[in-house]
Amino acid sequence: MDYYNKHFIRLDANSCIIKGFSDAFEQPEDGDICINQEGNRHFELSGQVNPSLFDGYGCLEYKYAPDTQTVSKTTNAEKQAGLLERKTLEQMQIDKITEFSFICNKTIESGVNVTLDTELEHFSLTYYDQLQIKQQSDKVKDGATEVPYHADGKGCRMYTALEMATIATEAEKFVTYNTTYFNQSKQWIKGCTTKEEVNGITWGTPLPEEYDNTFKFITGVSTRS
Repeated sequence: MDYYNKHFIRLDANSCIIKGFSDAFEQPEDGDICINQEGNRHFELSGQVNPSLFDGYGCLEYKYAPDTQTVSKTTNAEKQAGLLERKTLEQMQIDKITEFSFICNKTIESGVNVTLDTELEHFSLTYYDQLQIKQQSDKVKDGATEVPYHADGKGCRMYTALEMATIATEAEKFVTYNTTYFNQSKQWIKGCTTKEEVNGITWGTPLPEEYDNTFKFITGVSTRS
């Protein structure tokens, strides 16, 4: 006589599969669904033995349709909804701040456009670039009338004292703008009381008035206009 094991799944509120197991190792709880009454010893789903129910980003991979008793892959929208549901407010705040920190750094490093006379030139602002600009700017402050430097994609040339001062000023303004936006956004994110609030904040979103006032005081411009 053949002996079979039953295979069960457990769903979240969105009908995504959060657990799968065989009764050879675990007994079902109320609400668990039997999807195979004649299974092998180990749990199987969609032809795979003990498949991972989560992808590399922690999102649920499968959903179950009770009406048709079928299993299918979750869509990207369903994955994000499930991830939002499982994360705590604190974890979402940490993740959002980490995301903003990364974007801020990349935005700064990508650099700034500076108009010199009538020509627009672009200058990257990695840590090394910022250091070089400061060094050349300091030479100008010490009395140099020309200093060597280069714009992105162009060869090195001599920049006048005024040109180098303009580059340094615009670079400093650009760095200050983005770091101040990040710092004020971080305070905004920390002050959120719901996960939906945190999820709705994206880089570049105008700051609430209380944070925008500080931003405007430091940078001289508002994110709300």
